[in-house]
Amino acid sequence: DLAFQHRTAALDTIRVVCARDCSRASLVGFECRRRAGIGVFRDASEIAALTPIYFADLFDGIPGVKRVPLRLDVGIQATTQWRCIAYLENGRVPFWKNVQQVNFLDVVAFEFYDAPEKIPEWYKTFAWRESEPCSLVVLWLRGAPPVPK
Repeated sequence: DLAFQHRTAALDTIRVVCARDCSRASLVGFECRRRAGIGVFRDASEIAALTPIYFADLFDGIPGVKRVPLRLDVGIQATTQWRCIAYLENGRVPFWKNVQQVNFLDVVAFEFYDAPEKIPEWYKTFAWRESEPCSLVVLWLRGAPPVPK
């Protein structure tokens, strides 16, 4: 006979989400990746609650990003890896050359990945600048050209 004096600790519920099944070029995929819990996500209601005035305001409070007031482009910099940030628009390479060309009021949601190992596999090739890994921001914009199926 075996008798325990104390209750044994129970494990918390384990949830497994397969991120590779998430659409890479739609807001449905954004929600799917958000449920997977890898990366930082902000949707339209969270962005509106920030009442942003500048692009950098979208990233307030996000770990892995800091404000850089003297930067002439977007006012933010990654605090991990090589301090660079690569950008995608609606899950693909953007039409614009510089993120300065984005009207931050058109951002309806975004995803931020601070390290290459957190970036979804199909986005990883876009998170490099020269030979160095960057953090990645996937901007989801209103009024962008339709996403090809």
